Amino acid sequence: MATGHCYMADGQISELSERKIQVGYQHALPADIFPEQLAYVALGHLHRAQVVGGRPNVRYSGSPIPLSLAERDYPHQVVLVELDGPRFVAATPLEIPRTVQVLYVPEEHQPLDMVIPALEALGSEAPEGGREAWPFLEVRVLLDRAQPRLRQDVQDALQGKPVRLLRIDARRPEGRDGPRVVTRTLDALAPLDVFRTRYQAVRGGPAPEALERLFMELVEDVTRRDEG
Repeated sequence: MATGHCYMADGQISELSERKIQVGYQHALPADIFPEQLAYVALGHLHRAQVVGGRPNVRYSGSPIPLSLAERDYPHQVVLVELDGPRFVAATPLEIPRTVQVLYVPEEHQPLDMVIPALEALGSEAPEGGREAWPFLEVRVLLDRAQPRLRQDVQDALQGKPVRLLRIDARRPEGRDGPRVVTRTLDALAPLDVFRTRYQAVRGGPAPEALERLFMELVEDVTRRDEG
């Protein structure tokens, strides 16, 4: 058996909650790095459960719980591995029941005059287990102008509601006459997205790939320090 904390080529990340820090996959490892004689390879680093390289005995079991609001919409699990001596037999995912729900209200971003009634319509009956069992809540709102009282209005609408407000995702529609396109808020952008946007704004063109690699090396260094 082998274990690894690494990023594998073609690994599927969880959008918005995992920063894809590899530029051009320079640091991504191929599945064939693990020899065939290994019975099982247990991988960590990516939050989403997945098989690597089409090999059922090389996989990420994934995080056992959602590690951010963005990971609400897929199941979380552990993996029961069956071996016959040195031979791999089977890997069975065991889904972990979710004890705390994650809510988006509304499911899609809507104007504030539609969001407030949706919040007021939330039930007032608390689930068993005390406050620790209350759902986590992200409020999604479209704003066409500044709303200085936005947080207060949201909190007022949630008075007496057994939910835990984690985030207000306020976005702005682009173009009043065209299709409604939503811009992402800063905290929804990966570091490389922020760098590219800023470089484009200042320099008037895309950042060179070599400069992106240098930037991402800095991000990796800071990430390692933050993780201890």
